[in-house]
Amino acid sequence: MSGNRNKHISVNVHHFIQELKHYVPSQKTLKDFIHHNTLHAFQHKKFFDAIFEASEIFGYKVTLQLEDYRELFRLGRIQEYAIERAIITQNRDIVTGKQIGRAHV
Repeated sequence: MSGNRNKHISVNVHHFIQELKHYVPSQKTLKDFIHHNTLHAFQHKKFFDAIFEASEIFGYKVTLQLEDYRELFRLGRIQEYAIERAIITQNRDIVTGKQIGRAHV
């Protein structure tokens, strides 16, 4: 009976490793730097869906906190016209039913 249980565990571990391979670089350690896109597993998704999913898996910080955006606006790094344009675009997309990803971010 334990032989059957070990075989089941082995199959689960193998399946887990195969799934994990999709999210980690496929090459071994290299002597020289070579860029590897760690987000390649998400490139088929809509941008916001991809970054938020990657955030959940890898713990990436993908957006600023609201207070950070307010400070950037106060400092003039974010212009009022950019906010107005974003609101108009998002509202237009919602009204026309165009999905922009992740619950209309």
